[in-house]
Amino acid sequence: MAVLTLLRLVTGVCLGAENVVGYSTMTEFVPPQTRGKWLGGMNVIVVSGLPVAALLGTLIIPHFGWRAMFALGGLCALVVWYLRKALPESPRWLESVGRIAEAEALLRSIENEVS
Repeated sequence: MAVLTLLRLVTGVCLGAENVVGYSTMTEFVPPQTRGKWLGGMNVIVVSGLPVAALLGTLIIPHFGWRAMFALGGLCALVVWYLRKALPESPRWLESVGRIAEAEALLRSIENEVS
């Protein structure tokens, strides 16, 4: 039980930090014209997380037990981790730490993708 509780704590902290990272990533990469819509949509997803988890709990726990909820949370955390790895590093951060060539290459690839 101690290991399970510790792993649940780690999952909660990591996914909780993902909210902040997601907002900052959106403000950096989404164009200003549509940024409000995307941030609003993300806010709906974040705020609806607790009621959705409670609903899932009432549907899953009676049939599969409480362990299934921990497994589902872990699987969702792995999906977020995988998706997060696919995101590029921030060009502003790369420039601030002196990795200017990488920042310029990333900006060129973003511009090529958009155009």
